[in-house]
Amino acid sequence: MTKQQEGKYYILLLITSLLWDGNFVAGKFLVGHTTSFVLPEMRWFVAVSCLIPLVWWKEKQLLFPKQVLFPLIWMELTGVMLFNLLMFKALEYTSADNVGLLSTLNPVSIAVVSYFIGKETLTLKQKIAMFISFVDVMIVMVIDKHSLIFN
Repeated sequence: MTKQQEGKYYILLLITSLLWDGNFVAGKFLVGHTTSFVLPEMRWFVAVSCLIPLVWWKEKQLLFPKQVLFPLIWMELTGVMLFNLLMFKALEYTSADNVGLLSTLNPVSIAVVSYFIGKETLTLKQKIAMFISFVDVMIVMVIDKHSLIFN
């Protein structure tokens, strides 16, 4: 991979991160106008409406092999539906800042689950980085909680 290609991918990851963060802010705004059940449905209706023409254009078909049906359903239920439902439910009770802050622990939880289920190996450097990340999030949350109390 060339440096130019690598730079392009980092820019795409940065844009993805910004869009992901905007999800929490938009979710906090919208959660006051409808239920946490409706928001994920609306969001996925828009996504599917955009993706169907794209898939048709790239693949020339919308069908997929039957052996991937169960994994697709499982990923939808756990990784998409539950995540969005719980996130929008949490936004009813806390700020977008708190949800965004807690979501910074997603890579840590992915690594831990991958270690136990997928038998992925974690280096000492990765373990130390995850521990520091976890402690940092907890410190910020505790300081924020105390600043609310003292103000």
